Amino acid sequence: MERRPARGAADTPGFWRDVLITAGVLLLPSAIPVAGGLIFFVPLAVLLLCGRQGIVAGARITGTAAVAAGTVALLLGQGNGFLLTSTFVLAGLVMGWAAAAGLPPPRVGAWGLGVLAGGWLLFWGSIALISGHNPYTELVRAIDQGMTAAFPAYLEQIGVPQETRPELEAAFARSRAMLPVLLPGVILSSLAGCVWTVLVLFHWLAARSTAIRLAWPPYRLWRLPEGLVWAGIALGFGVLLGPTKPIAVAGLFFLGVLYFFQGLAVLACLLERWQLPTLLRITAYAVILLQAYGMILLAILGLVDVWADFGRLNRPSGGLGTKG
Repeated sequence: MERRPARGAADTPGFWRDVLITAGVLLLPSAIPVAGGLIFFVPLAVLLLCGRQGIVAGARITGTAAVAAGTVALLLGQGNGFLLTSTFVLAGLVMGWAAAAGLPPPRVGAWGLGVLAGGWLLFWGSIALISGHNPYTELVRAIDQGMTAAFPAYLEQIGVPQETRPELEAAFARSRAMLPVLLPGVILSSLAGCVWTVLVLFHWLAARSTAIRLAWPPYRLWRLPEGLVWAGIALGFGVLLGPTKPIAVAGLFFLGVLYFFQGLAVLACLLERWQLPTLLRITAYAVILLQAYGMILLAILGLVDVWADFGRLNRPSGGLGTKG
């Protein structure tokens, strides 16, 4: 990113307009319950702002907007919700800094995921200290109660014969027992999916913007570090050991999401090589992603790509800047 001379808030063109818009975006997930899912796109909004204004001005605008939105959230009684939103804001700022420093997409994502996961741990830990209740335990209990209440209705809906019910009930009991083991991996994988999706959308939008210069290669050329496969092998052995099983399972879920996105990049590379029309490419994506095992197949494809490069070039990756 181009380094601009330090200026005050009043010297930045459209400063207060950008603060107002950004504050609205940051406040929306916590103030309106039905818009809670938009919290996962908060880093994207911060990245776009930093890309358009520059990292220094973007951070200044984001910080001012966060203070304003946090004040309104407190007045609305949504302080805890905005604290959670602030972890996504910080992740967006860190990813903006990493992109401006010239880091390639996987390393930018690693920085963002580290900040986001650390922020979540700090947030839930603070909630536990203040309230005296473990939020993770309460989350597991709530999911377990929901599953237990929905399971009989599900059996009735699909019309399971009485002779096969004991087998399904036994499988359901095993699923309930595995819930505390699987849930950390699901949460971490969700955060990884959020960060990677934000990077892909940011790259796509920056390529169509006249204000953002992003020297990243096309998504089809993105590659994970080759050494990551050894972490997967170590985690696979960790699953076989009792004490390390929960951590290993969570790690494998996490790596599975990363290699899914790597496989998606390989698929994009193959479709580009075959020069398929846009309509056929969309159809191919839809057919694969809507299949029951589509995500697993793409994750395997991403893992295989560690050894079989599929003819893709390892181009150097640049950073983030502002055009003009």
